Amino acid sequence: MKKVLKIVASFIGHTLYLTGSVLFTILFLPVVILCKYAGNYKIPSLLLYFSLSFFVRKVLAGLCVIEMKDVKGLDKISSLGPAVYVCNHRGKLDGPLILSFVKNLKPTMKSKYAKRPVFRIFVKWFDFCEIDLRSNQKLIETSRKCSRILEKQSLLFFPEGTRKTSDKLSDFRKMAFKTSADNNVPVVPVLLYNNTPFMTKKLSSFFPLDRVQYKIHFLEPVYPSGKSVSDLTNTVYDLMNAEMLEMSIEKT
Repeated sequence: MKKVLKIVASFIGHTLYLTGSVLFTILFLPVVILCKYAGNYKIPSLLLYFSLSFFVRKVLAGLCVIEMKDVKGLDKISSLGPAVYVCNHRGKLDGPLILSFVKNLKPTMKSKYAKRPVFRIFVKWFDFCEIDLRSNQKLIETSRKCSRILEKQSLLFFPEGTRKTSDKLSDFRKMAFKTSADNNVPVVPVLLYNNTPFMTKKLSSFFPLDRVQYKIHFLEPVYPSGKSVSDLTNTVYDLMNAEMLEMSIEKT
């Protein structure tokens, strides 16, 4: 019976989250469109931040699907201006979860996801960034968009490029770090660890039988000054990999 209740709770959580995404788009899109034409970026960002904070951290936690066990380092970013946030990638909830903690943060996503109907709206009107590695022209356009966003807001990258539940990071792609160097903004390493696989590439992980406990650590910003893109990439990778290994060893 307990397993059945857990699966039902997960199903309700997914349903409410998907329904909430559609309702959010329908209800707030007119406001966001008006704000975009008026040059106001704060209202759309706040709408997204508070909506995700509610649906991800309140609804899923209330259903006992997830639990925020440990969140560290928010003080390191409280007064930070535009920056490039880089996070390891363990499941589909990673992006919404990080966005629910950081205001004025715009995510990047693969083009295959960005072409989906709801995400297409977010790319156009909420300034989500589409990354298409198959097209040099698209990458140039994305780079320009990233520079425009970083004038006032921050960007979120998943430099591993794909979901991976291992406690050791995969090699990093350099786009996030080149974006940091080109725009002279710091890189903020973010480590996310969950004790139970959740929303990975396995269908069974969407319906966990145990509550998924999350730890999120925001590390000290790393500034690009005096570093090549490769040096910056390697420096951040080493910091994040060491932190990830410590997080996985600690009792959750």
